[in-house]
Amino acid sequence: MPQWHGGEVIPAGDAEAAEVGRTAITELLGREDTPTAVVAINDMTAIGVCSGIRALGLTIGRDVSVVGFDDIVLASLYDPR
Repeated sequence: MPQWHGGEVIPAGDAEAAEVGRTAITELLGREDTPTAVVAINDMTAIGVCSGIRALGLTIGRDVSVVGFDDIVLASLYDPR
C-alpha cells in the first residue's frame, strides 16, 4: 500500500494543510503503484488532495476516492462532499 510520509515540517494552517494534500497526492500518483483511495488527516488536507487529483485530469470518486474528517464547514460546501 503506497504511503506518503511528508517532507519538511510546516505550520499547520488551512492553506498549508491544503498544500500538503496537493503535494502528497501529486507524488503518490506519480508512482508506479498508485493509490485508488486516500484517507487524509483532516478535511483541509482532503481538499488539497482533491485539488491535486483534478489538476492531474482525474476524477474524484472514479479514479481516486478521498476521505477527510473533522467536519469543517467548508467540507459541506465542497464538491464532492
